Amino acid sequence: MIAAEKYRIVKYVLVSAVLLLFAYTFTPFFTAILLAVLFAFALESRFKKFSKKNINRPWLTIAFLVGMFLLVTIPVGLVVVKTISTVKKYSDVGFQTTPLYMSTEKMVHRFTEQIYGVANKIDVDLTHLPQPSDIVSKGAVIVGAAATGLLGILPDIGLGIFVFALVLYFLLTESEKLKKGILKLDLVAPKELDQMIMTTQKSSYTALVASAMIGCVQAGTLSIIAYFFGFTEFMVLFVITFIFSLIPVIGAAPVAIFLALTAYIQDQNGVAICMLVTAVIVGSVDNIVKPLIANSNDEVHPIVSLLSLIGAIMVFGAPGILLGPVLTDLAYNIGPILFPSKDV
Repeated sequence: MIAAEKYRIVKYVLVSAVLLLFAYTFTPFFTAILLAVLFAFALESRFKKFSKKNINRPWLTIAFLVGMFLLVTIPVGLVVVKTISTVKKYSDVGFQTTPLYMSTEKMVHRFTEQIYGVANKIDVDLTHLPQPSDIVSKGAVIVGAAATGLLGILPDIGLGIFVFALVLYFLLTESEKLKKGILKLDLVAPKELDQMIMTTQKSSYTALVASAMIGCVQAGTLSIIAYFFGFTEFMVLFVITFIFSLIPVIGAAPVAIFLALTAYIQDQNGVAICMLVTAVIVGSVDNIVKPLIANSNDEVHPIVSLLSLIGAIMVFGAPGILLGPVLTDLAYNIGPILFPSKDV
């Protein structure tokens, strides 16, 4: 009996050690794999509909990946590279020559004069504080250094995209086998597993597909309108607006408001009004378009969503913008699924 028990323990230890070492080999690609898993959940129900029409699933997956690469990855990659290159170029010759920098500096200078005027009236000395113009200059230097650093990690980003595509292909073509394998482990009941899969699919679709589509609409709308009103940094505005659109509570409107303030400082009141109208338009897209695409989880408080997003960015980097909302939504739903009879 003792020998049999030792034999069983040794087997468990050996299997656990091998599996842990095997899993450890994938740690360099953890974020790419996690993104692929969430995208697979988001797309699974759509792929299943096509599979019912006798369409070969592996070829369908390859066609989707190629299409995504041509329609999404290449354009977005070009935008990012263009943005980074532009920022780096301006950092080499000096950000002070860019229209955006000069507008920002003028706006900061105008507000600084107003703040100092109010401070003098109430006898408050602000001369010992850092000058806002110096802060703007230092911020420009930091942005330039960050852009240079991003150029250095572009090969790693390319490798991550390659791993993401391979894992996504595997998951979309082998989803049924993976589900059967999990059921054989008898870790959860089949009904609970189905509920978890449905919840993850809904959360992933809302956060990855719907939010990305809405972000592109907001970024494209704002960038095009801003371009026609004299803000020619189209690529930079598109990327910044898209990133802001994914942030809960904040959204894309602050970018348009900033441009409106910049125009107002330059005495372009008509442009300022148009940009404020644009802020209202892009800010309302979430309330109009998003409910038509997917139902988000209203139980999650906006503050919780914002804090989880910040934490996800700190842990996962830029992909945390997409991972944060999904993980938050799952955290709110997994308890009621596994413990339906308890107050969770």
